Amino acid sequence: MRKNRPTLFVFSGFFVLVLAGLIAGTAWAETVELVTYYPAPGQGGDLHVNSLTVGADYNGTTPTDGTAIISDRLGIGTTAPVGELEVVSTNNSDPTRGITSTQINSGIQAALVNARKARGTPSSLNAVASGDYGGAFLSFNYDGSSYLATAGFGTRVNGTVSEGSVPTDLFFYTSGGANNTDPYSNSHVRLVIDKNGNVGIGTVAPSSVLHVASTAANTENDILLDYAGNDAAVASEFRTRRSRGTLAAPTAVQVGDDLGGVIFQGWNGTGYTHGAGIDVIVEQAPVAGQPIQAALDFYTQDVRHMRINATGNVGIGTAAPANRLHVVGTVRIVDGTQANGRVLTSDANGVASWQTVTATATLSTTNCKLGVRASRTSTPQCGPGFYLKALVKSTNNNWDGYGSICCALDASAGTSFNDVVDDCNANKSKYGVTGGANLVTCPAKD
Repeated sequence: MRKNRPTLFVFSGFFVLVLAGLIAGTAWAETVELVTYYPAPGQGGDLHVNSLTVGADYNGTTPTDGTAIISDRLGIGTTAPVGELEVVSTNNSDPTRGITSTQINSGIQAALVNARKARGTPSSLNAVASGDYGGAFLSFNYDGSSYLATAGFGTRVNGTVSEGSVPTDLFFYTSGGANNTDPYSNSHVRLVIDKNGNVGIGTVAPSSVLHVASTAANTENDILLDYAGNDAAVASEFRTRRSRGTLAAPTAVQVGDDLGGVIFQGWNGTGYTHGAGIDVIVEQAPVAGQPIQAALDFYTQDVRHMRINATGNVGIGTAAPANRLHVVGTVRIVDGTQANGRVLTSDANGVASWQTVTATATLSTTNCKLGVRASRTSTPQCGPGFYLKALVKSTNNNWDGYGSICCALDASAGTSFNDVVDDCNANKSKYGVTGGANLVTCPAKD
């Protein structure tokens, strides 16, 4: 025992504090040496203290039972403690090494390790402010010359503080190997659970329940769901769920309810707006125990352009497809076989291609008419049961007027193709409504 140093001796579960050189009513700044003799002097043992206050002003203070008041630093397993309390161990096999907090009672209370933060002084506390770190666990690792804080987690005040309310975020950080005890200032925070419960990965200000962000160049900002196994029925899945009612007491969805979707947004200079999206909409009233009858909608610029309904019909330009493929609007089929006057023809397997109308074709020229064209640039419209037989062109190749002669697909009676051509030659003004009769070139007869 050093001279003039207060010493605490512990014998078989009892301790005696010897205060050497103490002047009553005066605080000292010496180190308290805790010398343990358990189970007997000369044999190593453990020091058990109910509570420990470090760095307290104990001038004129009498410690309560089981309390040790240390004015400077306490080292356990070291004579040169770093910080107010340092525990050093070289034991690499005992799973209980380090600092252990144990709670024993008949209630639900857990063992605690508390971190407290206030501004001001110990005798005059002030409220914390937004941006203050409340508490943290930092992992220091030795690089060969010094210990570096390279990872950790903690809390940080985020928002206006008032009596009874301190809005706080929980954060986790890694520094990439550099020493960092201020992860927010150095942009090393990797995950945040903010004061509202939103989770941010790559952002400290999550705007949704889960917000994933990245600014890394030349790196895909992916969310990867990885599964490896031999069960053919098991796979990685991204799942959304929807009900009415509450999470604790859900009720059935209704027709028109949105079950979930994917939205693709882009920054337009002032904010993020929708570019495209996919939604799943309930189509029929649900039946208990049965799959939900829902449609899959595809949008661009907030306008639905295609729907796959609950029965598998595909609608383009319609939300109520009546056939396996239902298109409202014009259709262009370009496969390399398309040409003027050709007809889309199916083979025995249902594969269609554009075919030239031949003399042996079943297509008729006994019932023909003018094809309606809405404008000089629009596609000729022959109507159901008719095909495009020939074009009525203009001498300046602008295809003025109606611009087409359509004939029936069957051998029904009517005006023959040659008769329509004769009518075209005799009444060119009828066929050249925008360019005049002199510009019209009628097709040749068969």
